[in-house]
Amino acid sequence: MKEEQFVLQLPDLLYFVKESCHENLHDTLNDLRELSDNVSPLYASETLRDFLKNFIRQIQAHLNLEETTLFPFIAEGKGKNKAASILHLVDDHDQMKLSLLEIRRLTSNYSLPINLDVKGLAFFRKLREMDRIILNHIQIEDNVLFPMVLSG
Repeated sequence: MKEEQFVLQLPDLLYFVKESCHENLHDTLNDLRELSDNVSPLYASETLRDFLKNFIRQIQAHLNLEETTLFPFIAEGKGKNKAASILHLVDDHDQMKLSLLEIRRLTSNYSLPINLDVKGLAFFRKLREMDRIILNHIQIEDNVLFPMVLSG
């Protein structure tokens, strides 16, 4: 008996990325912004807080570009400069990975400090969650979505 292959269509993949990856990331970033304002300086230095605020702004600008410009053009089959746009997003992804490395450095790889309070624990959990979601987002887009767009 022959196995049937599941073929993911581009509109379905765009929907999945936006509704799953992006929505989860938006929610996590909002939570992190609030937590970083309220967590004790014992657990989150000013350097980490400032870096995180800038990083969140960069990610939100990146997601906005994808959601309002690139994804609609891809869905409509438009976008003459798809390759240039995708290269820009891949550069963003590379910068995000470097920023995650810096956040890991600033948190000793998300090591939990001694005597961590509830807000601190929530903050570190959200940092780890953000890291995971961003890396999944990058993997899906760089290895599945972008090659699909460029080949079509």
